[in-house]
Amino acid sequence: MKMNGFFWAIIVLLAIGITIGGFAVFKPSATQQSVTTTTAGGQVSVPVGCNQNPVYTYSAKDTQSTSLIGGTDYIKADELAPVTTLTNPSAGDTLQYWKDNSSYFVEVANVPTVLCGSHAVQTRAYAYASSTIKAKDLDNDVFLTNGGGVNLTLGSNGLANVEVRVQGTSKYSSAPFGGCIAVEYPSTLTSVTLTGAGLTGNACPYTWTYTTQSTGNSYKMLETTKDFDADGSGIMKSANLQLKAGSTNPSGMIYITLQPANNYIGNDGKFYIGIEKDKNQDTTKTFANAQTFSFQVE
Repeated sequence: MKMNGFFWAIIVLLAIGITIGGFAVFKPSATQQSVTTTTAGGQVSVPVGCNQNPVYTYSAKDTQSTSLIGGTDYIKADELAPVTTLTNPSAGDTLQYWKDNSSYFVEVANVPTVLCGSHAVQTRAYAYASSTIKAKDLDNDVFLTNGGGVNLTLGSNGLANVEVRVQGTSKYSSAPFGGCIAVEYPSTLTSVTLTGAGLTGNACPYTWTYTTQSTGNSYKMLETTKDFDADGSGIMKSANLQLKAGSTNPSGMIYITLQPANNYIGNDGKFYIGIEKDKNQDTTKTFANAQTFSFQVE
């Protein structure tokens, strides 16, 4: 009796298998990878056969246009340090991608699992333009002059309300990932509060080595919202700065500084967001630009 071709194929496969406990187990092909998947029974390793090994390309796009931006790519696979090129990551790896560009704030893109075949990773970039900060004396209905000129009059035991306006630029951002606002003031003021749009009401959560511009001044640093002006709409944000003087007549300058936060790479090879590169034991700003408005109080 003749055996058909299918039967002989089965016999050959069984012969080349590696028998464990009476069952034939076959070695995976050279391109086969595995990924860890969470199931009801826990984490299991699932084979992934790649007919085409992973091929990845990377780019960052301006959120307000169709333009791709330049800069230096940083790609992080699993827990390895970031590299500037990684065309063929391994199937099953995790990926993070960020582009360093001094004129843009760029998000970190996350790829939970590298897949077989060709893929493009694109992240969002926010073009920088400084905001315009103004201060208005609400009690006298007059705008104060940056650096002095039209000043805020506030005698001993006086109370004043100043409207702080932050005007953005359409299609640009000055702090799309948030950051902090510092208010520096003469120590003869006993109470200084700033509340309103764009503020969380919390103290600044980032490391910021702030140096006062006038000896003897005090200051406080407040957190801005995480998406302060990420929409690029240029809409004005308004906050109320309330100042209360003690028994000594307050005299000096008040400084309001908007300092953005940005992404950076720590010494451990991970991506962080902050004002300073504190994970590198470095006081260098992650984004050098800041806007300051100052006015005289007397």
